[in-house]
Order: sequence, then structure tokens, then C-alpha cells
Amino acid sequence: MRYENTVICVLRFGKIKIWKGNFVMFYERSVSNAYNVSDVTVNPENIAEVQAFIRLLPKDDLKLSIVDSKPLALANAVSEKDDFFVHTPRKTIAEVLESRQVEKCIVMATIAGIDSDMGWYYLSCKVCAKKVITVPSDNYDDGDEHDVLACNYYCPKCKTNSPKLLPRYKLHLVVLDNTKDCKFLLFDNLALQLLRQPCIELTGPITDEIQDPDVLPPILNDLKGKTFLFKIQIEKENFVYKHDTFKVLKIITNLGMINEFEAAQSPTGSENMLSGTFSTQSDAPEGSLMIQGELGYKNGVYHKGQEREVRKKWLE
Repeated sequence: MRYENTVICVLRFGKIKIWKGNFVMFYERSVSNAYNVSDVTVNPENIAEVQAFIRLLPKDDLKLSIVDSKPLALANAVSEKDDFFVHTPRKTIAEVLESRQVEKCIVMATIAGIDSDMGWYYLSCKVCAKKVITVPSDNYDDGDEHDVLACNYYCPKCKTNSPKLLPRYKLHLVVLDNTKDCKFLLFDNLALQLLRQPCIELTGPITDEIQDPDVLPPILNDLKGKTFLFKIQIEKENFVYKHDTFKVLKIITNLGMINEFEAAQSPTGSENMLSGTFSTQSDAPEGSLMIQGELGYKNGVYHKGQEREVRKKWLE
């Protein structure tokens, strides 16, 4: 077991020092002994608190590391609502596509489908969380047709072969508003916020490196038709090279904030997020959404040049 080779040090009657700075954000703490009082014990036995601490230690072989806490920037703290409603400009998708500068902005958009051409997850190193790369297996040159597509994995950060793999979300969402449509890129942490389910629970154990990107779990298709607030990044590549995929930095799923944002955009309440270039039946529990353009959908999955109708459920 891991704890058998772990040295446990217990300090009793120690002294905590707080120094440097007059503000909370600059406080630094240290522990020292108190004169003729402190007691230091190495690997103590029969102490309930020590046994409870040992049970909390991970059972794998990964090393524990000290992570410095980030200072609390109280003076610069911005609430999530202020970030979305005050400090970051809001744009329609048409305005995003017409932008000619690197900037961040807030977009209220509805998910119309999942672009599965590039898959919906990637394989990462379980230790460092970075994407692994594939390298040909030793059997690649042997001419065996069953092994020719086999590959091994390598982590460039850890510099290890065959690292422990962990799938992570990488969703290419097709989104739209009443002006235009584009794609938003969601990575694992934000996708978790939407799905509330780890990627590995959907993929299962990674045993086959050949995955069918068109096969989407039902929970991903359930995102279709839902409206959220997205904070996105417009990069140089978007307006110089006409890349229509924008990285999502933050997302708001709270219905109250979404309604408040929409009301601020349309004070009279006469405009609707789903009006304009497509029709919708908002008074029914289930409606059809028709998109005028080059986008096509099949079984809730975005495809180019295929079906143009996407069915969606309206959530109360």
C-alpha cells in the first residue's frame, strides 16, 4: 500500500505565524515550534487522527504535490453576473462573425446540434490532463491487416509511453440566434457544467482506438434546443482566416439570468430568441425548428448537406 512508504509527521502545540502585508490577499502563513512546548512525532502509532489521515491518502502511485494557493484579488473581484451583464460586451452571432478584432463577448444562443465530424471527446493523460498523441505500434510494418490500424499513446508532457488514459469532452456545438449560426467549442470543464456527468461514464473503458464520431450518447442530443449565455473568445484566426468556431470561456445555465439577459436585449418582450430566419411552435410541448441555410441535421447530429429539420423539446 502507498502509506507503508509514507512518512507521517505530527506537530503538536505548534505556532502559526502570519506575516507580510496588511491585506488578506497578501497574508502568508507558516508553522513553527513554540519554545519548550512543541512536540514532534514521526510515524506515530495508535492515534486516531493519524489513522484517519492515512485513510484519506490516495492508494495509487501518484506523487502528492504542493500547490500554491492563488491570492484573493478582492479589489478586482467581479461577480459572474457583472461579468456577463456589465463588463463584457454582448453581441449577436452576426456581430461576432463581422468582428475584426480580438476580444471577448457575451452571446445568447440556442444549441441546434452537435458537429460530430471531429468527434465529441479526446483522450488525455490521466496524470497531467494533457492530450495524448498516437504513435504507430510495433506491428505496423509487419503487414498484419488486423494490427495495421493499431496504435500506442504517448504523453508529450509527462514524456511517457502508454500513459493511463482518461477521455475528456471536446464538443463542437452548432449554435444559432435570430441573426446567424456558427460553432462554439466547449472543453471538458464547461461540458461537465452542462451535462453533469464525466466523459468516461459515456465512453466506458477505452479499449478501441477506432471510434465512430457519428455515434452520440443520448445525453448529448438532449442539449439540442436549449438556450444558454456564452462568454466566447474571438481570435485573430476567426476574422483573418474566417474560422467560424469560437472557444467558449464561460457559460451561464441559470434560467433567471438568461431571462433577465433576454429582457435587457428586448425590453418590450416583442422579440424572441427563436424568431427570424426559422419558424418555431413555442406554444406546444414539442416543436419543429427549421433552419434556412447550409446547415443540415440527421437524428439530432449536425451534418453538412443533409436533413434541414431539427426536432427539439421545449423545457419549462
